[in-house]
Amino acid sequence: MKTAWCLIAVLTFVALVSSSALVSGERELKDTLKVGVYDTRAIAIVYARSEFHSNWISELKARHEKAKAAGNEEDIAAIEKEAEDRQHLFHLMGFGTYPVEELLDPVRDKLGGVAEQAGVDVIVSKWAFTWHRGDAGFTDVTPAMMQLFNPSEKALELYGQIKDKPPASREEIEGHRD
Repeated sequence: MKTAWCLIAVLTFVALVSSSALVSGERELKDTLKVGVYDTRAIAIVYARSEFHSNWISELKARHEKAKAAGNEEDIAAIEKEAEDRQHLFHLMGFGTYPVEELLDPVRDKLGGVAEQAGVDVIVSKWAFTWHRGDAGFTDVTPAMMQLFNPSEKALELYGQIKDKPPASREEIEGHRD
């Protein structure tokens, strides 16, 4: 009987180890991630001067003109509020650390190419880390991501003026609201 219990214990142990190896086998394929980081402010700046944003502005102006022509004060007010809110959002993104996920939508299908070119497994905002070791290694993919928007020289110059400065706090930005 003692032999049977030992056999059951050994078989259970082998089954657990095998099952654990199968589960961790996926992790063994890649036990470290190479992380690409980008400055969200850069994306906000190049997006604001991109054809994507120009198209949004054109559509907004067309809706505004249509509402004005129809004398629809409610729609006019709503469109003006939308423009004001969008401007405020751009201030949060361009001067602070507000997420820019929606701005990446037009180029999202190209992010894999940026990651591959940079040799990284993931791309994340440099402001998104709750904590990381001081010696953690990251690859800056900001310039490559900016290029996805065909940036103007002015946009590149604007980012150059702020890239080495810390982002503004939300309170600072709110204090300058138009």
